[in-house]
Amino acid sequence: MSSNKDEMLICPFDASHTIRRIRMAVHLQRCERNHAGSKMVRCPFNSTHLMEADEIKKHCENCPDRLKFEDFLSADKKPKVALCHQVSGKIRCPHDEAKANGEKRQNRSESAPHADIDKENKGDVGCTENWDDEPDVPTYDPRANWNDKFLILNPQGLSPAAKRAFREQERNRFLSNGKF
Repeated sequence: MSSNKDEMLICPFDASHTIRRIRMAVHLQRCERNHAGSKMVRCPFNSTHLMEADEIKKHCENCPDRLKFEDFLSADKKPKVALCHQVSGKIRCPHDEAKANGEKRQNRSESAPHADIDKENKGDVGCTENWDDEPDVPTYDPRANWNDKFLILNPQGLSPAAKRAFREQERNRFLSNGKF
């Protein structure tokens, strides 16, 4: 039993070339260089589909990959419905079925996603926050925090003379406040 990727295809440039489906894209790039004067045109839905320029319009109308592309484009246009409303690919809403039968469903949560709710909101989410506004809090200054607390600091990246001066300054600060 062979898989789909092991299927052998014939090169559109040279009929003597038979290539596995999985390697066709690479082969076409290489073979196209050898046939630079060819009038072959690529399908906009699948780069491995090459044909004569007069056949491309008919191919685009019937290309199997066109359906995948159209499904991809229309994915955002489908109504947002909870997974419990999906039955074998068809949209089914238990709430609407009960309403049609004259029953009243008491256990349905108002916050549950529902086809009617999603049609009304159309994806708009109300929000009171604006993340572009700057906060009213000043930025953090670590030096102000050090001065109030008597922490032993390790100066990194300073020259030896600057390290000595920093240590002496800190020693004097500790001695003057009686913390040493």
